[in-house]
Amino acid sequence: MAGIRLFSSDHKEWQVNKYLIVGVLFLACMKELWDLVWRMSIEFHTTICCSGVAYMISGRGILNGLILYKDLLDVKAPGVILLAALSQLITGDERFIWILQIIVLLAVPAIMMILAYHETRTSDWFERLTLIALSFLVGSAFLLYEVERAGRFETESFGTFFALLYLLVIVWDRKRMSYLRLGLTSLFMLCTIGMKESFLFILLAMCLLLSRDVYFFLRSFLIPLVISLSWRVC
Repeated sequence: MAGIRLFSSDHKEWQVNKYLIVGVLFLACMKELWDLVWRMSIEFHTTICCSGVAYMISGRGILNGLILYKDLLDVKAPGVILLAALSQLITGDERFIWILQIIVLLAVPAIMMILAYHETRTSDWFERLTLIALSFLVGSAFLLYEVERAGRFETESFGTFFALLYLLVIVWDRKRMSYLRLGLTSLFMLCTIGMKESFLFILLAMCLLLSRDVYFFLRSFLIPLVISLSWRVC
């Protein structure tokens, strides 16, 4: 029995298959978008619980003059606790961190689409559209998994956000690194590690996979690491 060939060598059939693939991707993106809207509507009606409550208590202690890791016993990285303190300083409760959490979650598929758009700038319309749609599907699926596993106001969601921003900066131009991009890379690395120290190994894996030579690894990882660690010590 002859098999079904999706990618035919005939030009007209290939054009039809292109539109068929685009249609399937469109339906898949609509389904994923519906799941995102449904899940975000649930997030809008949830409250901080579990670890989030502990972060808010530690944040309130910082605002009251207590010193983290000295007067406040906690094993978490300082980033999420400082966000909790900032939220209570700005809005007096968890509203700021709640809005920031929604923005961070929705930014995951958006950043992945921007990466796909930038990396396919020399491709034809079909390849570019396909990869951007696939990046949205992967990013939104990861977002839904992240919400399910990490929950609200957890270090993983913020760490993922800053790690993706770090990735966006280092791949924007792999031939040279301006002082502005070096500063942004160091800042996003500091924020990523500040949310969870183990994310450093994820950043290292990114650079090793993307490095074309030792100079790229030096300016995209080692130098920002030294700068970010010096900022953290200060």
